[in-house]
Amino acid sequence: MERVLGQLSRALAEHIEATGATQEQMLLESIEYFRGIADASPGVIWLTDPTGECIFVNHRWTEITGQDGEAAQGMGWLDRVHPEDRPAVERGFAEANAVKGHFRAEYRLLRREGEEVCWVLDTASPRFSAAGKYLGYIGAVTDVTERRLAEERALFLAYHDPLTSLANRRLLRDRLAHDLAGLRPGEGLALLCLDLDHFKAINDTLGHPAGDALLCEAAERLRDCAGPRDLVARLGGDEFAILAATDGDGLPEASLLAERALEALRRPYYLNGQPYVVSTSIGAVLAPRDGLLPDELVRHADIALYRAKRDGRDAARFFDCAMAEEAERRHGLRRSLASALEQAELSLRFQPLRRLSDDRVTGFEALLRWFPEGQDAVPPTEFIPLAEESGAIIPIGEWVLREACKAAALWPDDVRVAVNLSPVQFRSPRLLAAVREALADASLAPNRLELEVTESVLLQEDQANLDILCRLRDLGVRIVLDDFGTGYSSLAYLLRAPFDKIKVDRSFVAGLPDRRESRAIVRAIGGLGLSLGIAVTAEGVETEAQLRAVAEKGCSEAQGSLIGFPMTAREAGALLTGLRRVA
Repeated sequence: MERVLGQLSRALAEHIEATGATQEQMLLESIEYFRGIADASPGVIWLTDPTGECIFVNHRWTEITGQDGEAAQGMGWLDRVHPEDRPAVERGFAEANAVKGHFRAEYRLLRREGEEVCWVLDTASPRFSAAGKYLGYIGAVTDVTERRLAEERALFLAYHDPLTSLANRRLLRDRLAHDLAGLRPGEGLALLCLDLDHFKAINDTLGHPAGDALLCEAAERLRDCAGPRDLVARLGGDEFAILAATDGDGLPEASLLAERALEALRRPYYLNGQPYVVSTSIGAVLAPRDGLLPDELVRHADIALYRAKRDGRDAARFFDCAMAEEAERRHGLRRSLASALEQAELSLRFQPLRRLSDDRVTGFEALLRWFPEGQDAVPPTEFIPLAEESGAIIPIGEWVLREACKAAALWPDDVRVAVNLSPVQFRSPRLLAAVREALADASLAPNRLELEVTESVLLQEDQANLDILCRLRDLGVRIVLDDFGTGYSSLAYLLRAPFDKIKVDRSFVAGLPDRRESRAIVRAIGGLGLSLGIAVTAEGVETEAQLRAVAEKGCSEAQGSLIGFPMTAREAGALLTGLRRVA
C-alpha cells in the first residue's frame, strides 16, 4: 500500500508541477485529477492540505461510515473514529504532520450510525511537488477486522481456557504476580486451588461430552461464588482456582469463599437427564502470611489440597507449616522408595485366612512392608500412595507377585496366596505378562493365586477393564473383590465381572455383633455370596463374638488379628506344618 501511495503522490506532484497553477488551483487540480483514480479503488483513499485538514475522501469512505465526503473534510472524519481511539489518532497524525513523516495507525472506525465497529489500518505519506513544496498527505484506509479479531482470539486463547472461557494457569500466575507486587499494608490475597473429586469416573463412564458439560457448569458456579474483582481460573483437567483480594489476615473472607464454593459444587449436576453429585477438595493459602512469591503460594496451595484429599475430600484445608514439613517428608520418602527394591528394604508379610466350616487355613494374603535402613518402618498407607503417584508401584508390584508365588510354592497344594493389585498396576500393559511370569518362575498352579482388586480399580467401568479381568481369570487365577460394600456400585460390578470371592470390608465387621446395621449388611452380603456361588471372606475379625457372627451370617472365610497376625514366609510355612501335624 505504501508503494502505491508513493506512486500516486509522485503522479500528483508531476501533474501539479506541469500545470504551473496557483496553490488554490493546484489543490483543485489535484483533487479532480485524484478523484478519477481514487474512486476506482476498492479501499478508502484520502488527501489533506498542508495544515493536515482533510480535503478529499473517495466514495468508499461513505460506503463504510455513512459520512459523505463534505462532512469528512477538515477534521470531520474524526467523528467516525471510535471515541476511545480518537485521542491517540489525533496525536499521532499531528506529530507526523509536524515533521512531515509517515503516518501509520490502527484504530476502530464506527460504521453507519455508530452501531458497528471495524478495525482499520490507516497509512499515509507526505506529498511534495517536484520543487520540494509540501502539499499535504495522501493516505489509505484498509479494513483489518478479520486479522485483528484473529489476533484477539489468539491472545484470548493464550490466557484463557477454551472450554470454559475462564482464565488459564498462565493468566492466573501473571495476575498473582501483579497483585502480590502491589500489596499494601493491611491488604492480602487468598488463593484457593480446587479439584473435583472422582471426576475421572464421571468422564470415563458417561463420556467426554458429559464431562465437558460438567466442567462448564462447575465454572459457572465458581463465577457465581466469586466476587466481581476475583479471578476464577481453570488450571487444566478438573482443577480450578480462585484468586481473591482480602482485608487483614484474610482468613474469615477466604473461609467463607471456600464454603460457598464447596456448597455450590456439591449440588447435583444433571447429565444425560440424570443427577450426579461430585464433591470438591480445596487447598487454600493466604498472602502475605503463607508467602509472597507466586510459585511459593501455588506450591503451598497444592500441599493444602493434598491434605484435603487425604482427610477424606469434600473439604477445604488452609496451609500451615506442619503441612510443609509433612510434604518434605513425603518427598524424601518418594526419593528413598525409588531405590527400596535395590536396597532390599521391602519385604512381605503373610496374614492367614481361615475357612469357617472346618477351621483350616486356606491361604495367606501377601502384605507389603518397608523397612528403610536406619529408620522405623513406614506404614503401607503412607508409602503405597507415594509409589502409585511416582509409578514405582509397577516394578514393586511385579516383585510382590514373584515373591508371593515363590513363597506359596513351598506350601501345601491346597493353600493359596492373595496379592493386592493397585489401580495403577491394574492399568499397566505388563500386568498379564507379570502374572504369567511369576507363576511360571515359581512353578505355581494358577488356581493357587488370588488377585484382589478394589472398587477404585473398577471405577472406570469400561470394556477394557472387564477384558483384563477376564483374561486374568483365563490364566486360571482367582479374582477377588476387596472392601466390598464401601463403593456406590458394588452390585453392578458383580453382574459384569468374573469374581470368585468377595471380601466384606472391616468397617462392617467392626460393628458386630451388637450393631443392627452391621448385622443386616453382613447377612445380606453372605446371602448374596451363597446365591451367586461366590466365597465370602470377612476382614478384620478381632474377637470370638465377631467370628461367630460372620459364620452365622453366611461368610465362608475369616481374616483378622483373631485368626493370625501378619508373619514372614518362614513363619507361615511353620504354621502350616504345625497345623497339618496336629490334624
